[in-house]
Amino acid sequence: MNNQTVSRQHAALAWLLALALAFGLCPALAFAAYEGAVNGGVEGAADVPLTPSDNVAWGSFGGDAAGVTTGTLPLTQESATLSWTKDLLQTEGNFANVSNLLVVDDMIYVAESDSVWTSTGSTVTNAVLRAYDAQTGELKKKWDLPCAIDSACRMAYADGVIAIPVSGGGLLGVAADTLEPIWTAESTLADTAQSLNSVAAYEGRFIHTSAELGAGYTAAASTLVCVDAQTGSPAWRLNDDTDGSYWGGAAVVNDMVVVGLDNGALRVVDLATGKEKAEEIVAEGARIRSKIVPCGGNEVVFSTTAGELVKASIAADGAVTVEGRVQFAASSTCTPAVVNGVAVVGGATGDYTAVNKGVLAEIDLATMTIVAKHSVLDDVKSAPVAGQGADGLWYAYFTCNNNPGALYGVRLGDGAPDAFTVFEPAAEDQNYCMASPAADGEGRLFYVNDSGTLFAVEHDVTCGFSDVAETDWVAQQGMLERVVASGLMEGKGEGAFDPWANVTRGEVVTVLHRAAGNPAASQPGSFTDVQGDDYYADAVAWAQAEGIVNGYGDGAFGPKNQVTREELAKMLAEYAKRVGGVIVSDADPSAFNALSGSESASDWAREGLVWCCDKGVLSGNAIDGALCLDPQGVANRAMMAKMIVVALDAIA
Repeated sequence: MNNQTVSRQHAALAWLLALALAFGLCPALAFAAYEGAVNGGVEGAADVPLTPSDNVAWGSFGGDAAGVTTGTLPLTQESATLSWTKDLLQTEGNFANVSNLLVVDDMIYVAESDSVWTSTGSTVTNAVLRAYDAQTGELKKKWDLPCAIDSACRMAYADGVIAIPVSGGGLLGVAADTLEPIWTAESTLADTAQSLNSVAAYEGRFIHTSAELGAGYTAAASTLVCVDAQTGSPAWRLNDDTDGSYWGGAAVVNDMVVVGLDNGALRVVDLATGKEKAEEIVAEGARIRSKIVPCGGNEVVFSTTAGELVKASIAADGAVTVEGRVQFAASSTCTPAVVNGVAVVGGATGDYTAVNKGVLAEIDLATMTIVAKHSVLDDVKSAPVAGQGADGLWYAYFTCNNNPGALYGVRLGDGAPDAFTVFEPAAEDQNYCMASPAADGEGRLFYVNDSGTLFAVEHDVTCGFSDVAETDWVAQQGMLERVVASGLMEGKGEGAFDPWANVTRGEVVTVLHRAAGNPAASQPGSFTDVQGDDYYADAVAWAQAEGIVNGYGDGAFGPKNQVTREELAKMLAEYAKRVGGVIVSDADPSAFNALSGSESASDWAREGLVWCCDKGVLSGNAIDGALCLDPQGVANRAMMAKMIVVALDAIA
């Protein structure tokens, strides 16, 4: 069909659509007005070819890079700030169907439909596709959809086109730049079919599965379709009257399309021809309701409703081989993220009386063993986002299906058991959440909960302190974030950190005590100037008992005295030696000797200064444009924050 032929169809198709909506026809009938239309559908529809964007930060459900994003992400609730919110469509029951989020050309794309359910089915009252500016939340463009989307609509972007799964099992192609419809891929299923699977985008094609539901909410009849992204021209369609896919999504590996089915099988289809090559049961007695995720070479990974993570390889002839499996939860519908050879995947514990009913696991894909399990509030149905923090470490961000519908995070790779709250909505916006977050590659995270609110959460390296600027060195590399997130240091006064204030001996020992986990002292303290009700009393007693501090010769500790740089270095090195088990005396003195002023260091502080300089804990103070050791210079709170973070890293 050429563009001239399409143009002559515009007016008729628009009239049919208006008629269908005016008389309240069901979504499938309204959608039928577009059936067979390529590069058309309404007056003014975009012409192909479209110009693909080279700025795609989050182009599908779970992201285009197995859930991994770029940019530095917040390490704590204090360094995450709510940038903007948008109220989406809501029904009389305070719920609307909302799609996954796409981030393309610095805009957030979201589809919504407000459906009121009746005894005879559903009637579409409103449906829309919107694009918001990722940074400001400004509405940039919108288009009223001609049909409803289902409760889990998982769109994808490719080659200038957004593919939107719609109720009844069809697929609608919309130009991303204009939000105008350009093609449809109609469904051959019944009008009640659901399009809950994620659309896969691969080399200029969209691949999508929809299904009719049978008994027990299992997928029965299904259709798998592969279409050209820009024209909607079908490459092939595969129908099945018995086994279907629901809540999952395809991947392309080894020139094969791989889809998980509700009967626990992987279906493998030749990408070029659509011919089925294999259907192999890999999860006996369970369903595969995870998107299939490539994890290197010809291998894929996915979760099952039995709470297993399964890794399988797909041969050139389509043969399926299970390479490993591991039980990590009682159940799961979570699509894993894959980062640094580790799958990050969530699920539920099955113990619904527990305080924390969910789990997020880290699974080494080489050995298929669990390397860490994080206890979380409730079932993790969302696909996690994995990314690096300002500290260079890796984190995962996710939601749980429980109030308050918050965004959570965990630090990966070090076995840290506790999840932290990244962002908690205000009371009026709290609700359950099964939606997956998206990222824009610049430190922003976006997600929706069942309150019908779209949240944009931004990374704030200042942790909200009014007296810290983004350009201050204490805010760089996550130093301020880490001391605040770990509870090692707190603000002073309302919204202030007071970074350039001099730090006292009592404050330093309190920070070291917190770093050690606030242990009890093995014996009472004996310093004459420390009273039992002083905030630093327990810390000083512990530090004295451990030999970290000795005080002055007159029996006093001087808790309110300002700390010099060499005193601080001495205490940090003693902490490393006595708590961290570090052989401090083995430090290389080269960095210490290279700094001017090193010759003025006190003898009692020399070993500590050498260790701190060697490990980068102390790097010199800028005086008259030159770096100097400045051992007798007074340390401030910013120095304390940097030095404790680097020292703890060196000890670890």
